[in-house]
Amino acid sequence: MPKVKQKRTRYYTLLTLAIALCFSTAMQAQEAREGKNIQTKARTTINSMMVAGGHKVDTLAFFDRLAVRTNAFDWLILMPNIGMEFDVKARNWNRWTVGISARGNWQTSHTYKPSMVYNLREVRLEGRQYWRTRDMGYNPQTGEYRNLEPHKKYHYWDKAVSIRRKQSRYPSTTFFRGIYVSYMDFSLKLFDKGRQGSAINAGVSWGIVRNLYAFGNGNSLDLELGIRAGAMYTKNTEFTHDAESDCYPITKKQDWHLLMHPVINDLSVTLVYRLGKYPALWKYRYRDDVDAPYAEHKRDVKTANETKRRNDRLYKQMHDSISREFWKVYDTHVRKHRGTAIEERKAREVEYRQRLEAERKRKAEEKEAEKAKAKEAKAEAKKAKAEKNDEEEGKEAANE
Repeated sequence: MPKVKQKRTRYYTLLTLAIALCFSTAMQAQEAREGKNIQTKARTTINSMMVAGGHKVDTLAFFDRLAVRTNAFDWLILMPNIGMEFDVKARNWNRWTVGISARGNWQTSHTYKPSMVYNLREVRLEGRQYWRTRDMGYNPQTGEYRNLEPHKKYHYWDKAVSIRRKQSRYPSTTFFRGIYVSYMDFSLKLFDKGRQGSAINAGVSWGIVRNLYAFGNGNSLDLELGIRAGAMYTKNTEFTHDAESDCYPITKKQDWHLLMHPVINDLSVTLVYRLGKYPALWKYRYRDDVDAPYAEHKRDVKTANETKRRNDRLYKQMHDSISREFWKVYDTHVRKHRGTAIEERKAREVEYRQRLEAERKRKAEEKEAEKAKAKEAKAEAKKAKAEKNDEEEGKEAANE
C-alpha cells in the first residue's frame, strides 16, 4: 500500500510541476515580447482590475483571445485536468468562445487488485456565450425604465439567464452560458459494485467569472464557478471485487442506452490564466456600447420598426372607425325600412308561389290534352280498321 501511494503522489507532483512550468514559460514569453517598463506594468495591473469604459472597437491579438484553465475541484478529487479556451472573433465586443478540456486518472499502478477503483478519462468540447448584467434604470417612484425594457413577466429566475436588472449590483461579474459535448471512459468502484464502460455526454453549462489578479505583463488570473449538466448515452459493465481470486467478476452488461434522468457532468472551481494583455473585464462587451456605427444603425432600424408599428396602429384605428360608422348607418337604414322590406319580401314570395302554381296547372292541362288527343287518335284508327275489315268481307261475299 505505501508503494501505491508513493507512485500516485509522484505522478501528481510531476503533472503539477509541468503545468506550473507551462504557465511560467508563457509569462516569460509575454514579458519578452512586450518589453514593458515597470510603470507601464503597474498601470496595466490597476486597469486590468476595472471594467472597461471606452467606446471604441479593439482588435485582439492571438494571445489576447487565448486562455488556459484548470479545475481545482477536479484536482481535489484526484483528477488531473487542463483546458484551453479561444474567442471566436478578434473583437472586444465578441462574446462567444470555444474550448476544449481533458481530464483523467487512468490505470494507476498497483501491486494487487484494489477493492476501490477510480479510473476516468474525458475529453470535452464546449461553446460559450459571456454576458454581464445591464441596468434598466428603474425608477421606483414612477415605475418606469430608462434604458432597457423588461420582459413581460420579470421573475426571479430571469436573473440567471437575462442581462436585465432593475439595478445592476455586480457589474464586474461576468456570467456565461453554453453547451458542451464530451466522451469519457470510466471504471469506477467506490462501494460493493462497480461499473466500467464508455459514455457520451451533452448538455448545458452556466456559471460566473471573477477577476482575481492582473500580472505586470498584462496577463490575468480569473476564478470561474460553474456547473455542467445534461444527458448521458452510455454502455457499461457491472462488476464486483473478489479479494480471494484477486479479480473483478462481471455480474451484468448493458448495451448503449440513454439515461432517463439528468446527469451532473462537472462542478467547476476553475483557475483561468488569460494570456495577452486583454483581461476578461475588457472583453465580452455589448457591441452597441463600443461600435458607434452599429449602434446608430440599430437605432435607425428600431426607429423604422417603431414608425411602421405606429402607422399600422393608426391605419387600424382609422379602418375600425370607418367600419363602425358604416355599420352604424347601415343598421339605422335597415331598422328604418325593415317593415316595408318584410312586406315586400312576403308579397314577392306569394307572387312566386302563384307563378309556380299556375305553371303546374298549365303543365297538367297540357298533359291531359295530350292524353285525350292520343285517345281520339287510337279510336279513329280502330274505327278505320273495322271499316276496312267490313269492306273486305263484303267483297268476299260478292265473289261467292
